[in-house]
Amino acid sequence: MWTCPQCARTLTKPNIWHQCIRKAPEELCVNKAPIVATLLQAVNEYLSTLEGAAGSATKNCMVYVRASTFAILRPMKSALDIKLYLPGTEAEFPVYKTETWGKRTAHFVRLHDEGDFDESVRSLLRQAYDFSNEA
Repeated sequence: MWTCPQCARTLTKPNIWHQCIRKAPEELCVNKAPIVATLLQAVNEYLSTLEGAAGSATKNCMVYVRASTFAILRPMKSALDIKLYLPGTEAEFPVYKTETWGKRTAHFVRLHDEGDFDESVRSLLRQAYDFSNEA
């Protein structure tokens, strides 16, 4: 892990290309429905309990890394879109879309209300976190 001295983002390798900006997570929810900020905070709180996971805000999303990127939280107008990386394809609900790149498959989950952030979503996030140390 490496921390950029200019933007303080935690990255997987020294001098890796990134959007070098400083932004607070709350800024990602400007002009979004209030539930989006609530969901972003809830998911951030959960991910912050995972040892070695580091999150940082970019221009329009939160990126979580360990040995590699394992989750991207993108606030939308009225929902929170989560992209997480897993070794295989898990196409069952709550996953609504998958995209494969090499050994990793991006799984997309969309949260619309607090009830959507349930054990199945936490389990997928935990699997992505665990896999990020292997990838």
